[in-house]
This record gives sequence, C-alpha cells and structure tokens, in this order.
Amino acid sequence: MTRLAEHEIVERGIGRKFQVPSVFNSITVLEGIGCFEGYSHQATLAFFYDNLNDQLLERLYDILKETCDIEFGLTKTKKFGLLVRILGTGADYLVKVLLDLKQEIYSAY
Repeated sequence: MTRLAEHEIVERGIGRKFQVPSVFNSITVLEGIGCFEGYSHQATLAFFYDNLNDQLLERLYDILKETCDIEFGLTKTKKFGLLVRILGTGADYLVKVLLDLKQEIYSAY
C-alpha cells in the first residue's frame, strides 16, 4: 500500500481523512492544546458496508449528539464506510456508547 498512488489506494476502498489544522480559527495551535483536556479515554468504531445510506449516518449523529459527556466525530469514508471517534472519561461508558451504535447499525440492516 505504501507504494501506491493516493487514487489507487482509494480505488481499493480505503478512505483517508486528513485533518485541517485550522479547526479553531481564532486560536493558535499552542492555545488549542487544552481544548480536550479532561477526556481520558478514546473509542473508535469503523463500519464498512457497500450499501451504506445517509439516513443511518444521520441517526448515528443524532444518537451521539444526545449522548452526555462525550465529544465525537463522524466521518463517511470515500467508499462504503464510516468512522466514529469518541472522547470520554470512562472506558465502560464508551463501550456502552459503541454497543448502542452497533445495535442501531444492525437494526438498520
């Protein structure tokens, strides 16, 4: 994979998401270091399916938005997938959130 061109990697179904370093335009990089202070745990869910629909993405977003005490990001990959990244303060709580998302995905398909 490391020898393939970017478009060849994407054609194989692997999406890459690059972060924009200017998410917080009004602060410098050093000032932004403490933005997520207090979060001690991180969780990631990757789901790939060739018939992924936007209604599921919207539902997962709504579930995460209603969940207390987390910060999250939801990314649709270039081909057939989604990534969910969550910051929280406890492993057990994040596992429960991931299980809730898994159940929602399974019930959609």
